[in-house]
Amino acid sequence: MIRRRHLLLAVAVAALTPVVGHAQDTAAAPRAAPARKKRGDLNRITRDDLEGSIGAYVSALDIIRGLRPRWLTSGGMGRAMPANIGADLRYGATEIVYYIDGTRQPSVNEVSVLPATSVAEMRFHDQNRAVQMFGTGHELGVIEITTTAKAR
Repeated sequence: MIRRRHLLLAVAVAALTPVVGHAQDTAAAPRAAPARKKRGDLNRITRDDLEGSIGAYVSALDIIRGLRPRWLTSGGMGRAMPANIGADLRYGATEIVYYIDGTRQPSVNEVSVLPATSVAEMRFHDQNRAVQMFGTGHELGVIEITTTAKAR
């Protein structure tokens, strides 16, 4: 009876040894680091950036608030606007200027009613680039929006 138990135990150990050995080998093997998502251009939001989350946003302004809230601050750098902003800037720019399909918008209201589903791409241009591209009056930067209708 004892011999039979020893024999069964030996067979069981022999049968399980390759499985346990394999488990130890895989546990000891170095694992590849998980692939990190490549950080894209922080001054641009593309349609690819919106894939899978477009339903979370109602308007173009919601996209900016959700993905690039720094664009809405002074110069897009996350700094709060100074209290004397009107006196501080020579040309009187007091807010970021918005362009939709190349047309300057009178206020942020047009961006807040532009449906998120119609946005093809957005770009933020800081003070230097905005003044070079669009001239004076853009000292706080420009958010340029291209819609799907224009992108076609």
